[in-house]
Amino acid sequence: MNRIKSALFLDFDNFFSGLLQLDRKAAYVLADEPGRWLDALATWNLPPGDRRHLLVRRAYLNPAGWVSDREWGNDSGRLYLSTFRPRLTRSGFEVVDCPVLTAGQKNAADIRIVIDTLQAQDASTRYDEFILHVWNMAKHAEPEDEDDDVLTRMPAFVARCCRVTDLPRLNPQAWQATFATLARYAAAYDFNLTHCTAWTRDDLKQEGIHVGRQAVGFVVRGALYGGARLDARPAPSADQIREALLSITLDRVQAQGADVTEQDRTELRDWFSGSDGQEGDAAPAADQGRLAAPYGARPS
Repeated sequence: MNRIKSALFLDFDNFFSGLLQLDRKAAYVLADEPGRWLDALATWNLPPGDRRHLLVRRAYLNPAGWVSDREWGNDSGRLYLSTFRPRLTRSGFEVVDCPVLTAGQKNAADIRIVIDTLQAQDASTRYDEFILHVWNMAKHAEPEDEDDDVLTRMPAFVARCCRVTDLPRLNPQAWQATFATLARYAAAYDFNLTHCTAWTRDDLKQEGIHVGRQAVGFVVRGALYGGARLDARPAPSADQIREALLSITLDRVQAQGADVTEQDRTELRDWFSGSDGQEGDAAPAADQGRLAAPYGARPS
């Protein structure tokens, strides 16, 4: 029997809000009873008899963070994530407060996780693994390879955004088409993250544009945090989705301590708009009238 010494670093805000969009019931079970999934994690993907010992359990939480939920929230429909602090504490988590740093409601959890991981590597305890998230290969597609060639052709500031914020490495035409396709989806369907990412990927593929579900999901979450929810009515336009992602990306870069100039903003906006500043690069607008509907989905 092997004893795996592990350190778990959990960005609770993203963990809970992301799961809430995929499976509402599962999100509440996991937040209400963290011990259940910690027990499952102890033996997940290990040989029989081996067990994972979580010597560090650290959860990063915005004390004022909230999600919209009419059933479980307060009178205004807000469910504050601090509600789950006692559950996390009882399950052995050290809860680290990460208040909002930017106007786009971005906290510093990712920065704190990086710093804490580096410090743990220098500790006297030798950890066998560091856990930042678990990918369920039975339910999710493998992460897509990113196009390093696109990165080399980007303006310097756009490339920097990709490196420090994990912005997908898409070319200008793919960005323009992705925003347009997400706007069509939002206007036609009741939003569901799983269906949205698959539908958008497949619709773009019919246009000869290859954008993976992971990249689509990144855009959806960025739009959400930037103020362009795909479940809003009226649905956001392609321009609104683009501007929301632009805003949250700039906020995240600035949260890293970088100065952002007006030229930087222009470079990123031009890249998102379907042009890298070279003549002939802009792609034609997507056909707003065509609407494919795989997986038997029904328009709302």
